[in-house]
Amino acid sequence: MATLKPISTLLLFFLLLSTSAVKPGKRVRAHKPCKKLVFYFHDIIYNGKNAKNATSAIVGAPA
Repeated sequence: MATLKPISTLLLFFLLLSTSAVKPGKRVRAHKPCKKLVFYFHDIIYNGKNAKNATSAIVGAPA
């Protein structure tokens, strides 16, 4: 009986300590990303005069 009291006291202490560490209330939600990626499609057709500013200048340029 002498060893039962310190063990039960220690068990009760850890039980109370573990329940007090749990914070009830708000749930942690996943954060949403704050930045968005926007893709702009740049398509200027090569007409023979706009080789510097045409997307397809290399593909459509005459050899």
